Amino acid sequence: MGLIMTSFTPNVVCRRGNAPPYRNCQHLQNSMAAKDAPKSFGLDIKLPKHLYEGQSLVIIFRVAKANGRRNTANRQCEATIRSLGAPDISSFYEVWEAIVAVNGMCVRFGQIGTAWYRGQNKQLNIDITLPRRYQEQA
Repeated sequence: MGLIMTSFTPNVVCRRGNAPPYRNCQHLQNSMAAKDAPKSFGLDIKLPKHLYEGQSLVIIFRVAKANGRRNTANRQCEATIRSLGAPDISSFYEVWEAIVAVNGMCVRFGQIGTAWYRGQNKQLNIDITLPRRYQEQA
């Protein structure tokens, strides 16, 4: 067993919205591989600037199963990594860390949330929301 200790400033903003069930978001954070290897997130820097400026790369994690069953009727939890347009370096450990913070500070109180300014250059945001197809049913 390894232990990683780092300082952590959550930079979390909570807001009203159709929040996913806290239990499903706990399942998401508990099933995520939190590796500390650096990874590049964002659009390819070799593209001409006008092609990536103002756009974001979106990576979505969803709970495929809850309580051992396929999640057809249950609401799911969705974590989205968004770059602010410029590529950035982070790790899935830092993403997991942000998901834990948003779950603890927002989702467990029935709100959606965002962890701002993650990554080496503070260009990544991690959102936790209810997937769109479930927002319409809520």
